[in-house]
Amino acid sequence: MMRRSIGSLVVLLWCLGPAAASGKAISLEISDAPLVEVLAMFGAVGHENIIADTSVPNRRISVHLKNIPFDQAFNAVLQANALTERRVGSVTIVGSEEEMARRFPDAADSQDRTVALALHRADALRIVASVRPALDTRLTMIADERAGRVIISGTNASVARAVALIKILDEPTGRQGAGRFALRYIRADEAKATLAIVLARAVVAVDSMHNALIVSGNATLIRRVGRLVAQLDRPSPQVLFEVRVIDLTPINDQSNFGLEFGGLDLGGQPIPAAATYAFSGRSIPLNVKLNALLSEGRARILATPKILTLSDRIAKLHIGATYPIATNGSVFGSQSVQYIDIGVKLKIRATIGRSGSVIADIHPQYSEILGFTAQNFPIIANRRLDSTLRVRNGETIVLGGLLRDVSSETVQRIPFLSQIPILGSFFANKATSHERDEIVFLITPHVIVPGATPPSK
Repeated sequence: MMRRSIGSLVVLLWCLGPAAASGKAISLEISDAPLVEVLAMFGAVGHENIIADTSVPNRRISVHLKNIPFDQAFNAVLQANALTERRVGSVTIVGSEEEMARRFPDAADSQDRTVALALHRADALRIVASVRPALDTRLTMIADERAGRVIISGTNASVARAVALIKILDEPTGRQGAGRFALRYIRADEAKATLAIVLARAVVAVDSMHNALIVSGNATLIRRVGRLVAQLDRPSPQVLFEVRVIDLTPINDQSNFGLEFGGLDLGGQPIPAAATYAFSGRSIPLNVKLNALLSEGRARILATPKILTLSDRIAKLHIGATYPIATNGSVFGSQSVQYIDIGVKLKIRATIGRSGSVIADIHPQYSEILGFTAQNFPIIANRRLDSTLRVRNGETIVLGGLLRDVSSETVQRIPFLSQIPILGSFFANKATSHERDEIVFLITPHVIVPGATPPSK
C-alpha cells in the first residue's frame, strides 16, 4: 500500500513537471512517505540536482498542498522539517540548519533568516536575558512567553549559534560533579565572564597557567558548560595591516600627497593643500605612483611594519626611540624621569563587517626631535591624525597632510671685523633655508579568516 502511494505520487509530479519548472501552481498529496525520497522527487520534477545531507532526519512525512508554486512547495517542506538548502554550483544540498551553517560559513554569513524556537523547560524571558550578552549584537531576539518560544532573527551563523546555546540551557539538571575544559582561542578569564552571565548557578574557576576552566556543579550543568565552551572557543577572524610610512617632499608649497594621487576627502571633495586628509584607493595604482615618487627622490620610506590583530581589538605600534627626561620632584632634591616616545606610532582598531569590509579606527602619529632648550630639554615636533573609515578587503587607506614647514636663518660672522660700521656686512654671511615635508601613512587591511594563510609580499 505504501509503495503504491509513493508510485502514484511520482506519476502525478512527473505529469506536472513542466508546470513546476515554470513556477506554475501545483497540487501535492503525499501520505507517509520517506523525507529523503520526497526530496529526490522534487529534484526529478524541477530538473534540479538535489542531494540530501546526512543530517536530514530519517522520518516519514505527509504533505497536502493545493495550487501553490513549485518553489513555495519545496520551501514549505524544508521549513516544516527544520531544513535549509545551500547552492554549490549546479547542485542543491539540503540539510539541517545547524549543519549547513557549519559546513558553509560564507553562505551563512551573507544570508538572513528568522527562527521560532520552542522551549521545553526554560522561561523565554530568562533565556533571552541569559544568552543575549554572549551573542552577536546585531542579532534580534524576542521572548514570546505566551507561546513558550524565542524568536531569533539574524545571519544564519549567528542564529545557529543562538539556537545551540538555548538548546543547551533548555535542559534538566542532575547530580553534582566537576570538570576541566582547556581553551585554545579565547582567554579563560573572558570565558568565565561569559559563563557567569549565562550560567549563574555554575561555579567556575580559572586555571591561568594552562588557560583552562574548572567547573563544579551537577552533571547536566557541566555538560552544558562543555557545549557552551565548544561554542565560544572558536577562532575569530583577524585583520593583517600592512603599513608604509612615507616622508614626502612636495613639489611646492601648494602641493601635497593627496593631490599627487588625485585623492578626494571623505566628503568627495578635492583635498586642499596644507590640510590633513584620509581617503582609500586600489593598491596597484597607488603603488605605481609611489614607486615613481621614490625613483624621483621625492619620497623615502621610513618604516614598513605589519600588524596582525583580532576583529574589534586595539593594536598599537611604536617604531623609534624612547627619550628620558629628568624633572625635579615635589620633594626637595628628588628627581623623576618621564619617558617620551619618538618616531612612528600607530594605534588602530578594526571591525570586520558582515560583507567582509573593514571599519578602521586609525590614530597615526609621527614625532621627531628638532633641537634642545638651554636646560637640555628636547624640542619635539608632533604630527598626528585621527580618522575612521570603511574600506574593502585589500583596499589601501591613505592618511596624510601631516606637514612640517620650517624656515631658518643662519648668520656666520668674522669676529670684530663684522662689527665695523658699513664695512661689517662684508665680513658676515647670512643664509636662509626653508624645509617642507609631509608624512603619509599607507595602510592596507587584509581579512584573515580562520585556517587561511596571511598574504605574503
